[in-house]
Amino acid sequence: KPDLDALEIALTAACAHQHVQADPLWIFLIGPARSGKTSIIINALAGLRGAYIISKPTPKTFLSGFKAVRLGDPDPSLLTRLGKTPFILFKDFTSVLSMRDEDRLQVAGDLREIYDGYLAKPNGRGGENVWSGKATVVAACTPALDRAWSVQRDLGERFLSIRCSRRRGPDAAEAARHQRGSEATISSTMRILAARLCEDMSFASLPLLPSIQGARINHLSEILAVLRGKVH
Repeated sequence: KPDLDALEIALTAACAHQHVQADPLWIFLIGPARSGKTSIIINALAGLRGAYIISKPTPKTFLSGFKAVRLGDPDPSLLTRLGKTPFILFKDFTSVLSMRDEDRLQVAGDLREIYDGYLAKPNGRGGENVWSGKATVVAACTPALDRAWSVQRDLGERFLSIRCSRRRGPDAAEAARHQRGSEATISSTMRILAARLCEDMSFASLPLLPSIQGARINHLSEILAVLRGKVH
């Protein structure tokens, strides 16, 4: 009995990614060990077109200062290789939290600019390396994020936090034992179903909210904007 509500929200982010004109929807999947955030949710999203799983980024991962000397030399920057619409998955965002403060702030700054659709860095040869587009990020992490990511929230939050509930451990272990030998088939099926859902949704038009729901969202966004700041 996995947390299907968290899975549906993550799939919603994947479907929203298909609509370039829609705002990016970035998600933190926060949960304790064995809550299914990686084995179920991240695994299902890994089969989507453009999906890329990243473990531990550096300040030069997303966009480096490399400038090709010869025509045809590959650019090692991740965003350059993934194109205009990357779908980035973090199996364990805790690795970012354990980085040096300077590097973590740089990665956080890059993520904010990527969310806004534009990232540029000087390349050391008098010019800039530039990426523009729409990226979606889904990151799994432990509750340690609440303490370690507070500074980045003060600088402007971009992620929606989803709390993945942990079901009865012994029951989950029993179910896992019965699936022994079928893991590859189950994993492949999950990815195929998720990819098929997002492909079908890419042809659907974006929903139009009734005016009363739009007004509620307007007021809720104002509350969030006011409360987002840190109380000193």
